[in-house]
Amino acid sequence: MRAACWLGLVTLVACSNDLERQSQIERVRVLAIRADPPELIQPDDGGRPAPVRLTALAVSPVAASPNVRLALCRAGNPYSADFDCPGKDGLDLDGGVVDLSQPAQWAVFLDAGGVTVGYLATDGESGERGQERGVRSMPFRTSGVPNQNPAVLDVLLDGGGSIDGAVLAPDADVTLTPELAGGSRESYSGDAGERVEDIVYTWFATGSGTLVDFRSQEPNAVGGLPDTHYQAADAGERVRLWVVARDDRGGVCWQERDFVVSR
Repeated sequence: MRAACWLGLVTLVACSNDLERQSQIERVRVLAIRADPPELIQPDDGGRPAPVRLTALAVSPVAASPNVRLALCRAGNPYSADFDCPGKDGLDLDGGVVDLSQPAQWAVFLDAGGVTVGYLATDGESGERGQERGVRSMPFRTSGVPNQNPAVLDVLLDGGGSIDGAVLAPDADVTLTPELAGGSRESYSGDAGERVEDIVYTWFATGSGTLVDFRSQEPNAVGGLPDTHYQAADAGERVRLWVVARDDRGGVCWQERDFVVSR
């Protein structure tokens, strides 16, 4: 199991007559990218931002840890079909670190007018289902208190202990609840004055079971519940589960858990 936290990604899935559920992992996918720290902030003295280390949550039904290549994208339209980042239109990031004190990265930043990170995830399988390519813009601010990533400590089963290592009966209908670390919901000043961050969760799993609620959220002034419901498959299988938490200022974290469906 592992935990981590940053940028949320929304990935488009090609249409077909048998669409996979957003929560179902049937191919290589990048569910999130973490940045430590989660924002690029220019110091008050006008200097360059501190380096940011990126970590991708790349998942696959056939590989424990797909390979991920990250690059700083050059100027151009990153959403066009012929844009290649990583590749000819990107500057590969050594160790996944965005460091604008490096002349080459600073030149790309100035030319592109911002920081866009491209990724390519592969798991060794042939065909489109064995890889995913995408881009993500990083937030850049010139002042203010830096945002911090939230943290999910665990995923609880039916309001009790951890789902990790649990054995579920076939067709079991259970409730899964993320355990959010204290202090994850920060207060900050926005356009409407002081407010507390919203935290939204997205849920993903391998196997044939069903996550009934792809999204859930921490309760706020208008309601919301953090739970999701999981309907186990009718046959035995091993399942990997991920919950990704996103605040409304770009912070992201995730937690991975494993369990078994068995008679």
